[in-house]
Amino acid sequence: MKQSSSLHWMVGLLGVLSCLTASAWPAPKAPPAACVVDGETWSLPPCAMETRHGHAYVAARYLPKLFSGSHEHLVARMLPDSGWSYIDRSGKVVVRHVAAMDNDAGAFHHGLVRVNQAGKWGLADEEGRLVVPPSYDGILDYQPGVGWRACTGCRSKTDGEHSWFEGGDWITLDWRGREVR
Repeated sequence: MKQSSSLHWMVGLLGVLSCLTASAWPAPKAPPAACVVDGETWSLPPCAMETRHGHAYVAARYLPKLFSGSHEHLVARMLPDSGWSYIDRSGKVVVRHVAAMDNDAGAFHHGLVRVNQAGKWGLADEEGRLVVPPSYDGILDYQPGVGWRACTGCRSKTDGEHSWFEGGDWITLDWRGREVR
């Protein structure tokens, strides 16, 4: 009888301990999702980014995949905090807030690309310098033989797929970003 009581007591204790164990410790956390970056990745995850000397960089281990098959010195990718951006071969983010064109980063024309910061438009060069500071309400993509058409007082309109600017006063910027008079 004593042996049977001890056995019941031990089984009961094991049951209590198993309940305590299940509720006293949280379930193990799932490992973090892998940071996936390859030549087909258009949007870079935050885990692929790092800061060096106050500048944003893509971590070095992802650069070979980012530039695979490309002979260009810059590659465009969507970044978590600044939209379309251009990255150089060292991984440095050199141009942020690049205006989209046909669901991709806008292209450089004569070394300049359209940028949109806080709702204002300007032009940046391949080093990220703002040749035309963001001061316009809109800038159309470069047109050969014409330049960039820039507006003040215009409004952005969209039909869900396409966007355009309406109204305002329009000027032309030449291939260097200077106003044509």
